[in-house]
This record gives sequence, structure tokens and C-alpha cells, in this order.
Amino acid sequence: MTEVYSDPRAHDGPPISYGGDPANFENRSTGAADAITAAKTPLLRGQWRHAIGWLYVVVVACDFIIFPVEQAAYAAYFHLVYAQWQPLTLQGGGMFHVAMLAILGVQMWRLPNIQATDR
Repeated sequence: MTEVYSDPRAHDGPPISYGGDPANFENRSTGAADAITAAKTPLLRGQWRHAIGWLYVVVVACDFIIFPVEQAAYAAYFHLVYAQWQPLTLQGGGMFHVAMLAILGVQMWRLPNIQATDR
């Protein structure tokens, strides 16, 4: 069942229909959500694995390479006593890395099944 909500402040057109078939563009407002739906590619649905993977690479590079070097250079430039860098992602027993690798590992393990059903 499709619910219809009408908010006179939102637009001057017909009421917006939420739910039902996402390909049905009748009674829908124009906006960013419609542009994403109209692209025919479920971007967030199909590419989130890549986005999470790249996010994890950036976090690891910053936390273990870029920030320690930056802190050492800062201490050397201002003639301060160097304190060893303590990565924030290793606080709490490294649960950030455990959680991220669990998400990525399970999805990569399921990936052949997902690709087989998309064909």
C-alpha cells in the first residue's frame, strides 16, 4: 500500500507518493533523490563495498603513515620533545579494525553469490 503525504510548504504540485515501485515517477517531486533513482544505477547499493574499502585504506594510511610522520616533523621543526603517535583506531583493542574487516570480509565472502544473482 502506498501512503500519500501532502505538505503545502514543500511544493506546488500534486502530493508526493512514498513507497511502491521506485521506477514509478508519477506524483513524485523533482529533486536529488529522483535524480539518483533516475540514473538506473543503484549507486549506493552497488558501490558501497568499494567506498568502504577505500575509506578503510584512507583511515589506515592516515593513522599509521601520514599522521605519525606529520607529528614527528612538527616536533622536529618546533624543537619539541617527540611523543610517540598513538593511533586512535587502536584504542579499545582495535575494535575499529575488527569491525571494518568483519564488514569487508563478510561482503567479499558473499560477493560471488551476489554477482551470480545479478546476472
